[in-house]
Amino acid sequence: MGYYLPYKTGWFTTLNAIWSSKRRLIIGYDEKQIVSFYESLWPCVTHQWGNVRTIDDLYRYLNRIETSSQWDNKITPRSAMAELTPNTWDVILNRLGGLRRMADRVNANVTSWYATKWQRTANIVAVDFVRGSGIVETSIEWNDRRNSNC
Repeated sequence: MGYYLPYKTGWFTTLNAIWSSKRRLIIGYDEKQIVSFYESLWPCVTHQWGNVRTIDDLYRYLNRIETSSQWDNKITPRSAMAELTPNTWDVILNRLGGLRRMADRVNANVTSWYATKWQRTANIVAVDFVRGSGIVETSIEWNDRRNSNC
């Protein structure tokens, strides 16, 4: 028995089913034509990067992707990249107070937004310095609520 989990298993497979299969390896590949030839390859997660420098712009970007009807089916996993993207001068001149301070300000907002506005639409949320956020606790809470009727 191999270690890889075949794509035919599907994104809706439960963790219990994966664990009982004794297969742990999921290989994502970014070429759809290649993926279709190998049962061991899964399509890659879509990373949604706003490439923004302010918290207000990050909010507008995340709001747009979380309220987009394009993601209603949730068949393809997507990752909301909930970080700011400082430019070279932001870093050199320390305009944002350093990467840690910038992440702390962003993470407090991101956690609040996903706890109150986008808890039903979120798929994967990526943040910088995850321990400085409450996003893990928020995701556990909302996944419990989403699946309480299952």
